[in-house]
Amino acid sequence: MCDIEAIQTCSKWRVSLSNGIFVVGSWFFVWFLVCAAFRLQLLAALTLPLFYVILMRLCYGYAWTCFPLIPTCLLEDLYTSIIRFFPPMIIIPAPLWRSTACADQALIQPNCLKTCQDSPFLYTSLQSVVAWILAESGSTLAKMAIDLFESFPVLDVPQLRIDVAVRSKVIEDQNVDLLTGHRLCAAIGSYRLAPYLVLLMLSFVALAVLVQSLSTYIYSSFMIFGAVFVASFTE
Repeated sequence: MCDIEAIQTCSKWRVSLSNGIFVVGSWFFVWFLVCAAFRLQLLAALTLPLFYVILMRLCYGYAWTCFPLIPTCLLEDLYTSIIRFFPPMIIIPAPLWRSTACADQALIQPNCLKTCQDSPFLYTSLQSVVAWILAESGSTLAKMAIDLFESFPVLDVPQLRIDVAVRSKVIEDQNVDLLTGHRLCAAIGSYRLAPYLVLLMLSFVALAVLVQSLSTYIYSSFMIFGAVFVASFTE
């Protein structure tokens, strides 16, 4: 049943469009992997229209029976999401200036800006970027991830605990300029994650191929066994 009031007032608006696309996209990515493993690509293609339905339901509590009506806040949310990734201007946080005199100049000189390797940011390695991501994720998730790294020591775990604690303190203090500076440096340094993300994607692909091969082998074995079993009773 269509809730006209919710469509007109956006009273059920809970999730931003950009976050909703990420969440629903992750669900569909896993769903497509499962379908590919069992050779159900046609089924995966047929479920594509559900992406829009689930996205609108998650973000605005929108029911498919309301079509062709759309929530009044959809355009505002779309505009906000675009501006979030393509801002009309960038304000350089105060901690990134080497001096206040540099900040007053009309033309920005490169030597007036600190690098992300300088204090107080110290983004010198992959571990620094990971530490900020964990700090932003919250203490519970950060603790789980650090415990996982202890089992698979790809990072310096004791130093990672210190880095996460320091960056968590920055988030707790809610210094807007310092927060923005850290987020900017983490975004710039995120290229260090690229090789590991590629390896992760290759692992998912390899896993999908393995599951598909096993399913084919099991299915073929079952068919052969069935044929032999039937033949034994018909002779």
